Parts: sequence; C-alpha cells; structure tokens
Amino acid sequence: MLQLLLAASLSHSAQSSLLVVKKKLKTQGFTQTQISKFFSDPRLKVYTQQTIASKPVDWSAYQSQLLLPASVDAGAAFIKAHQAVFDRAEKTYGVPKEMIAAIMRVETNFGLYTGSKIVPNVFYSFLAHNQKVKWAESNLVATLVYARQEKVSPFTLKGSYAGAIGFPQFLPSSILTYGVDGNGDKKVNLFDVADAAPSLANFLAKHGYANDQSKALTSYYGSSVGYPDAAIAYAKALASANAR
Repeated sequence: MLQLLLAASLSHSAQSSLLVVKKKLKTQGFTQTQISKFFSDPRLKVYTQQTIASKPVDWSAYQSQLLLPASVDAGAAFIKAHQAVFDRAEKTYGVPKEMIAAIMRVETNFGLYTGSKIVPNVFYSFLAHNQKVKWAESNLVATLVYARQEKVSPFTLKGSYAGAIGFPQFLPSSILTYGVDGNGDKKVNLFDVADAAPSLANFLAKHGYANDQSKALTSYYGSSVGYPDAAIAYAKALASANAR
C-alpha cells in the first residue's frame, strides 16, 4: 500500500518515465510479474534531492593531498598487493597499471569509500525528482539487468550518491558495456580487484586512451575539470615510486 501511495504521489512526468522503464524492462525479457514485484517492493524509496546532488570538488587542494608521500606509497603498495592482476590488465588493454590504480585512488581510495546508497533507489529518485531523466531511465534498467545477470537482488547493490558501483565507480550501464570477468568466476564484481582492474582498463581503452589519455579520462569522469589532471599526476607519481 505504501508504494502504491508513493507511486500515486509522483508527478505526471515521473510516472511517464516509469512507464518508459517498464517497457524497456519488458524488451530485456522481464515478465510483468517481475516488474510489478520490483516496483511494489517496500525497499524502493525516494532519496531527497540534496542526498543525490553532485558534490563540488576543490581539485587543486585535492591534488595536493593526492600527491602526499603517504598517498603515493599506499598506491604503490596496492599495486604490489595485486601485481598479477594489474600486469594482466595493462598487457591486455594497453593502459598502464599506474593509471588503473590512480583512478581507483581518486574514485574510492582503493575501495575504502564505495558508497552506501541503494543503487536502484538512486535512479528511481532521479526520476521522482525529474532530474537527468534519460540517464536515470537507462541506468535503472541496467541496474535490474545487471542484478539478474549476477543473480542478486538489486536492493543489495550499494554505491555512491550517483549510483556508481565498486572500486572504479562504474554506473550500471557501464558495467554491462565494459565490465570484465577477470578471474573467470562468471561474475563481474567490481568490489573485487580481479574484475575491477580489467573493467576499468577496458573502459579507458575503448574510449581512446592510447591516443588521448585526457579525453579518455574526461569520458570516464564526465568532465574535463580537475579529474584528468589529478589522475595523470598521481599515475606519474606512482610510476616514479615504482621505478625506485
């Protein structure tokens, strides 16, 4: 009953977006029963707009912190702890191990801060607030497809305020497109470095990293402001540390 009341309280545009999502789910092979079960689940909730708003970053200050000796040493140790995984990803996709590690450092500090938001609720909330509608529709569908693929409840998927998942903070749509099963267990688990590293490298390679690393990093983050320079600077620092 609560969810029926919640759905009824959504704006006309939000309800229209949910109809689009339901149609897309049907094209992905979900039955009406499965779709109805998801949208009537009491775990499906709307986050406030403030909760899912983008967070401003002072990139100059952040980069200074990023390049502190302790931060660089942590990255070098992380690569060493997963040396075979990083070496394989670098060889397969042509992306330096230091850059793979740099993005994991910038995104989640090597998995320490991956987010606690329930991923389907994030995209549902964007639709409820009539924000980034097409993006939210696509990623809500992708979330359910990914959960089905991994044989888990979508409500067990936790991520950032923007719905990004795992060490590399992939959106669900990116997991479906660029996710790699790096350890052969027939899953794409981005909380496992064995899958996260090759998935990240695959994304960058497919976005032209070999020809223009800044452009590929801009595609990864969604903005050319701050992020590419920070990742490149940290990767260079790691390369210097590893060369010692």
